[in-house]
Amino acid sequence: LGVSPRPVKYSPPLARDLDLNVPAGASNAKRFSIALDALVEEMRAKGTGSRNFMLNDGVATELSTDDFGYIFDFVEDADIFEDAQVQVHLGSRRCSGWVVSLQAGKIILALDTDLGPRIRSCVLKVDNTALLVALKERLNSVEQKTLNLNTALADAALSKDQGQEATDALGLSDLDGDLYPRQKKALQRALQLRVFFRWGPPGTGKTHTLAALVGTLFDKGKRVLICSNTNQAVDQLLEKLCERLGTNHPALINGKILRHGHVEPGRLGSYEEFLVTDKIVARLSRDLQERRRDLRARIAEVEESLARVDSVLRLFEAHDGASQETGRMEAEIARRQTAKERIQSELAAAAQEQHKAERTLEVWRAANRLRRAFMPPEPRLKQQIGAVSRQVLELTVKLQLLATAVDEATTALRVHRTRVTDLEREVAVHDRGRLLAEQKMIEAERAPLQEELATIDAQLADLERSLLAEAKVIGTTVTRAYLSAKDLGVFDIVIVDEASMVLLPALYFVAGLAAERVTISGDFNQLPPIVQSN
Repeated sequence: LGVSPRPVKYSPPLARDLDLNVPAGASNAKRFSIALDALVEEMRAKGTGSRNFMLNDGVATELSTDDFGYIFDFVEDADIFEDAQVQVHLGSRRCSGWVVSLQAGKIILALDTDLGPRIRSCVLKVDNTALLVALKERLNSVEQKTLNLNTALADAALSKDQGQEATDALGLSDLDGDLYPRQKKALQRALQLRVFFRWGPPGTGKTHTLAALVGTLFDKGKRVLICSNTNQAVDQLLEKLCERLGTNHPALINGKILRHGHVEPGRLGSYEEFLVTDKIVARLSRDLQERRRDLRARIAEVEESLARVDSVLRLFEAHDGASQETGRMEAEIARRQTAKERIQSELAAAAQEQHKAERTLEVWRAANRLRRAFMPPEPRLKQQIGAVSRQVLELTVKLQLLATAVDEATTALRVHRTRVTDLEREVAVHDRGRLLAEQKMIEAERAPLQEELATIDAQLADLERSLLAEAKVIGTTVTRAYLSAKDLGVFDIVIVDEASMVLLPALYFVAGLAAERVTISGDFNQLPPIVQSN
């Protein structure tokens, strides 16, 4: 922007060179994929491959899968993406899972372990290399031609010669009256060149000029992607654009300018309702939103009435169950009583046999030698008495245990019958048939309300999806741009701000999302590149 001399190329100091063995003739997508593999390996070897977050007050939530779902408040400005693999540490317990959803200040996790209805606090461990792996996978998809990318333009962004290739100039809009001559010249070049690099020190109006560029492109009917390494840079550029257009501009009124991804509350100021998806949905669907609030309030009233009826019907169900339990308990007592009587009979027989054996031993001892010759020997008689004595002891213990069990079961039955009597007293004042009819009537009243609410929710979801598909200007981070590439669609122009901080493979990818032109802006003297490798 009129500043000279042009800065020299930035070359980070490295500890050593690493031969990546890139095949001859490999595409840039292939080269970057190999380089990312090496970077991930180095980060993991250095122990810098993971990041931890403290989560509090998690609540169990139902999922459509067999996993255990939990929802937490989450306002971290973190590049965590849906489907990312995570670990949760709860004290000494460890479990694995994945990110189901990350939006509106909430994160929903699917875990492989049930951690109860609430999680007071836990540590969420995220693999820092996951974003790099995700970028590598998308580059692999480009190489395999399963993901469409304008590789010719992406290659041009890396080539000085191709980058200077000119195209038909688009011309300036009437919004450019507040630009200085040098800024207007930069804008003209951005509208003319296939790839345009913009460097300017602080205070030279880079953001102001980019906002003018986006305004001009919008007037020409072009679809524009604005991206940067940070959310703050994206928000600053979108805010400048809104200041130029004004809140009465059709682009803002109709939700054609969209901020995709994480937005720090209050950062966009009064423009938030025009840029943030859920705010736009709320603004463009006030009637639907109002009807949804009314439906939710009415459903809450209906469900309160239903809960009252259900609570009484549960008393009837409890009474039914208790009555069945009475029969089971009585049968169990009868079984134990029968067993007790059987043991008593066996004990009586064993005691009689013991008495008989002891009497025989007494006779043997009183008999003379001749008579003893016709009787069992004394050791056998003693053995017989010992065996019978042990049997008597065992049966006595069994009888005592059964007697105790019968007494305890009888006491429990007496307490249970008291509960049954209480339940009978409670249900006696209600008409079960009338309650069942009332339950059916309330459920019939609730069904159409729920169906209408589901329809409105689907309409709002469709509106949210259509906003993304039909937006003419989308602002997001470079990371979210390559993660959401299929959802974002194709752009005519891609603008990368603070490009000096963007990882080169990521810059290559987002440049390829443009069909016509790419503008790369930044100042590496102000914001030096982030170098993760030695």
